[in-house]
Amino acid sequence: MLDKLKEITDGNEESMKLYIQSYIKVMTARIETIQYALSQHDYEKVLSTLQKAKPLLTTMGYDDILRMVNHVEMGIKKNYARPMTKENTLSLIDDIQESINRLRDL
Repeated sequence: MLDKLKEITDGNEESMKLYIQSYIKVMTARIETIQYALSQHDYEKVLSTLQKAKPLLTTMGYDDILRMVNHVEMGIKKNYARPMTKENTLSLIDDIQESINRLRDL
């Protein structure tokens, strides 16, 4: 876990800690924004929020979550069935929350 982050920070524990704290703070806020946007059926806001999350997911090395983000983005852009897109987005939120929880436990 966090191999990508170790690589980026050259294993500097203080830098890693700062990235982890930033991830927890930023992604918690992104989850809240996405949940609110979903409640308002504002899929453009969901899309823009997910796009803003991608660089941090990449930095942290969360490739599986990043693939799910891309999948949800494609669903929104291609205007797939909204119930399916919403279900996929809620699943993505669960995955992001799980990543936050794991980082808090470190």
